[in-house]
Order: sequence, then structure tokens, then C-alpha cells
Amino acid sequence: MGVTLHLGGDRDYANRSSCFGTATAADLVTSDGTKLIGSAQLYRGDTVLQHGSMQLAPDRELFSQIFGEPCRMAVLPKLTTDDIIANLTEAARSSFGVTFKTQELDTQAWDAIEARRDQFRVLLSGSEDI
Repeated sequence: MGVTLHLGGDRDYANRSSCFGTATAADLVTSDGTKLIGSAQLYRGDTVLQHGSMQLAPDRELFSQIFGEPCRMAVLPKLTTDDIIANLTEAARSSFGVTFKTQELDTQAWDAIEARRDQFRVLLSGSEDI
């Protein structure tokens, strides 16, 4: 995507409330140290659960209100969400030698989502539901 990334290395992550306020060796940062891709792993025996996040368009004011610090954000080339998905999919395909099949969620999956929707709604004072 035209962005040079390096592994993070901050060891003070346990004392920060924002996961994007620090970068461990599992994260990818820009040359100025701004975290672009966050990565977390949970190991159990010979199994690993991997979770990754990208900060693409955060609400800077909300971030500052919640975490009490300014929102640092990596400067990215002008890419659409579709461009980002295509780039990441191709990188995963070529790195891991896999193919991906895109398919729509079926009615049963949507019903399960709808049944649990209210469990995951976040309400913030003075703002809309998110």
C-alpha cells in the first residue's frame, strides 16, 4: 500500500489505556513510530488466536475524550476500503499460499447477529449509539 512499516517495541503497554497509544513487537508502526496495525495473540498449548486491528479513520475528539491523550494517526495514501481489503487479501494469499472464498452470511447467521445486537451496543453520554 506504499507505507513502510517496522515492528514496534514499546515495553510500557500495560500502563496505557489505549492499545493504539503504544506498540509492542507484535505491532507494525510507521517510521515516526505511529502504530498502524495492532496485533494481539493468545497462546494455549500449541494453538494461537491472532487478532489484528488497523486505525483507519478514528474520531480524534472521541479518542481524546476517552483516553485523555491526542490521537496519533498514521498518514496513509488515499485508498478506499476496497483497496485496503484487496491489498491485505493479496498479501495474505501470497504470504501463506492460500485462496479465499467470499460469501454472504446466510439467514441463520443474520438472525443470530440480530438476536445479540443489543448486547454489543455502546452508549456514550451526549452522543449517538455506536
